Amino acid sequence: MSNKITSLSEVLTEACFEMMGMFGISPVFVKETENPTLNTKRYIYITIELSLALSGTIVIGLQKDFAWKLMSHMMGGMEVNELDMIAQSSLCEFTNMLAGSALIKLNSPDLIDLSPPVIEINDSEAVTVIAEVPSKKLNFEIDDAEFHIDDSKFEISYIIKD
Repeated sequence: MSNKITSLSEVLTEACFEMMGMFGISPVFVKETENPTLNTKRYIYITIELSLALSGTIVIGLQKDFAWKLMSHMMGGMEVNELDMIAQSSLCEFTNMLAGSALIKLNSPDLIDLSPPVIEINDSEAVTVIAEVPSKKLNFEIDDAEFHIDDSKFEISYIIKD
């Protein structure tokens, strides 16, 4: 395992705690897994590409109910129950903030570029394979009485291309 990958796990986890904390949400890190592909089984996933000094992909996967709650917190308590343009914009901004914060924490002397986030919907229960390469997945749950939903889990998956 390269130092880049180990460091990215740590800084993504730290950035997740900080970003969620800004919106009054308390994530709990559950585990890190290695996977043969970059994939997600979540309803909504947002992909951001890394280039220049660090080449790879970061994917944030959210279940629908959790995504609505997160967006509601981000928009000052406004009720969210669909993925309209405002909701998509807030999820993209969250992804930019999380990825940007994590990359700053890497303290790389070289420039790392982020692509604009891309939101995808997975309407089925199937796993969506994003890339046929080994990846890491950071699994989180939400420890918050306000989140009375069946699946308040989310994940951050990533690959680094050497």
